[in-house]
Amino acid sequence: MLLGVSVKLIDVEVDISGGLPQFQIIGLASKAIAEAKQRVAVAMQSSGFELVPKKILVNLCPADMKKEGPQFDLAIAALLLKNFNYVKATANFFSNSCFIAELTLTGDLKKVKGLMSFILDSVKLGVKNIFLAKEAEADLQILKDHPELLKETNLYLVKDLKELVTALNDQAVLERFSIKNSRCSDNQQENNSKDINSDQVLFEDIIGQSQAKRALEIAVAGRHNLLMVGPPGCGKSLLAKAVKSIVPKLSVEKALETQRIRELASFSDFNQDILDIPYRAPHNSCSPVSLVGGSIPVTPGEVSLAHNGILFLDELAEFNRFTLDQLRVILDNKKVALNKGIYKYEYPADFILIAATNPCPCGYYGDLKRNCICSMKQIQRYISKISGPLLDRIDIVIHLKRLDTKERELLSKASSGITKSSDILQKIEKVKEFTKKTNLDSSLDKESRDLLARAVESFDLSARAHTKLIKLARTIANLDFSKNIKQEHLAEAIQYREDFHI
Repeated sequence: MLLGVSVKLIDVEVDISGGLPQFQIIGLASKAIAEAKQRVAVAMQSSGFELVPKKILVNLCPADMKKEGPQFDLAIAALLLKNFNYVKATANFFSNSCFIAELTLTGDLKKVKGLMSFILDSVKLGVKNIFLAKEAEADLQILKDHPELLKETNLYLVKDLKELVTALNDQAVLERFSIKNSRCSDNQQENNSKDINSDQVLFEDIIGQSQAKRALEIAVAGRHNLLMVGPPGCGKSLLAKAVKSIVPKLSVEKALETQRIRELASFSDFNQDILDIPYRAPHNSCSPVSLVGGSIPVTPGEVSLAHNGILFLDELAEFNRFTLDQLRVILDNKKVALNKGIYKYEYPADFILIAATNPCPCGYYGDLKRNCICSMKQIQRYISKISGPLLDRIDIVIHLKRLDTKERELLSKASSGITKSSDILQKIEKVKEFTKKTNLDSSLDKESRDLLARAVESFDLSARAHTKLIKLARTIANLDFSKNIKQEHLAEAIQYREDFHI
């Protein structure tokens, strides 16, 4: 049973005795599970396995935990098939096996939500055999590519009840359901570089905005939150889309984490490489539940779907303030904790926040080429939606301006100094290796400490911002492949801590 992204294994017991024919499921079963008796009975009959009129009692252990979902169908059916002597598998085989699938009335197996969580947690608990629906094969591509993740556990894909009975009666047939065949060579598995998609937005496609590109490079390299402020048409949204081209592929472990969350949200994209980073861009009208998670049944929100990737919030000041303030604790804790009744659901939410906003309702406050038509009261009301505590958790604030026609022509003709996504990506990957192998020093010399003290006093920075400023300087030093934080690294970090104010 799913509790967030973790799994609690439920034991299914079946007792068949004489007496008036009845089919009962006990153990705090939800309505969906209580209805399983009709699904299972009809599915078995449709598959040619008649249920002899008996008193059938199914118990779900532990009895004090509310059971939800249709994933118990196959386990109930498998035990009934054994108790009615349709299969020859031993009791020991069943005690070391998990059956996870929903049944249709024709006896076909259907996949259920959270398969990756079921599989990985079952492997950790030492389950020897796992039976799933054949239609789940596309969801398990990463296990095909990395069969070592299954350790000693056998994973079998079954089309229907007839196929299951055939397999359980002849152990040799079970191998044909196994997906323990890696289609990746060792060299492919070791290659973690990211191939740039031809239809993806690249940094070299964006004219100018060199400071913004540098800031995004720092944000990705050190996983810093970033806010872009500027008028419409200056390239904020385009820059945010281009960020995907400079983020390295996920490791297998992180890819599994994101896959587990996607399955819980019933979100799948089989055309996407499983190792690509998540990139979520919810609309500014989204509710707190859709952003953070919750509802009934409990599902992860956008912040968890962006785990290990990018959460892009465009038109940040257009979001509901209460919705935005839900991010404050999440950005600190890197997870979402939801309490529903006696159960606590936790979803990971470690992402890079990239946000963009106009400086005012009309968008042209401070623009040199177009006059702003907003009153100061309207501007103050607009930016006040982004609270101070939330801004305090943003490491980098950059102000963009629109380029005029002459500037665009000059920059587009310039062949040197163009920032390329492939170059930045390669550099970030080298920085990752540098930080792993180097004993980094985050201490500051006297001149840097004095510079930091002046910045803290000038910008009236909080203790949190003070710490983040040092971490930002550390990232800039890493991009310079420097073991120590130098004064120029700290000076660059300070310029990105400019407050968003009028």
